Amino acid sequence: MAASSSVGLILWNPYSGLAAVLLSVLLLLVGAGLLLSGRRLAGARNVPARGRALKVVTVIVWAFSILLVLPLFGQIERSEGQSSLGIGPVFPVTLACAFCSFFIVAYLTRGSGAIGALANGFAAAVAGPMVFELPFLLIITPVVTTRVPHPLFLFVVFLVVILTTLALPTFSTRFSVTRYSLYSLGAMFVVFAGWALLTGYAPPSDTTSFALNAVSKVLGFAVVVASFSGGAQAARKAVPTPKT
Repeated sequence: MAASSSVGLILWNPYSGLAAVLLSVLLLLVGAGLLLSGRRLAGARNVPARGRALKVVTVIVWAFSILLVLPLFGQIERSEGQSSLGIGPVFPVTLACAFCSFFIVAYLTRGSGAIGALANGFAAAVAGPMVFELPFLLIITPVVTTRVPHPLFLFVVFLVVILTTLALPTFSTRFSVTRYSLYSLGAMFVVFAGWALLTGYAPPSDTTSFALNAVSKVLGFAVVVASFSGGAQAARKAVPTPKT
């Protein structure tokens, strides 16, 4: 089955019947747990500091895994007869969210200096879609229909790309787990649950699946932005006010 560029590079079958209901219930439980955790969170929780060596290793693994995964996606593109990478209909939403996240986080963390603020903005822009991609990858992998060369290797390498990308924002001292980051993550899983129940988590080829896909992608970016906003607020409170 050839992948259509109007849907994306990778196609998958929607869940149906009992499988769709069970998936929806599981996602709803995860979402409810995250929302409850956000409600119980008293204040922002800082992420443990990363050492310089760990940061360097993470960036090297991140860059190397991207160099590995791009040719694999290129093989899928050629095998499916696509002239360009199938980016799918939700890509404009992703791109717009990435730009907004970059500027919002750069502004929120401007106290880190120009380079620090730009680095934080970049980390937010690239990590935002990966908040969505991690559960998304685990959900669709069992029902993918696109012919994928070296499927296990591609899965592992792309998983490494996702995890190392998600690690990038944690390099910043302004990144923390906040009530609103948990709320956003929980809401994303609740939208996932609705997507599974209403269309079986189908590709975004119909209006409902597209809307739920797009909303969950926006919420993924909101998780990262909210994590930086909590740290930025704490940093501003920590600045002593001059005595008059």
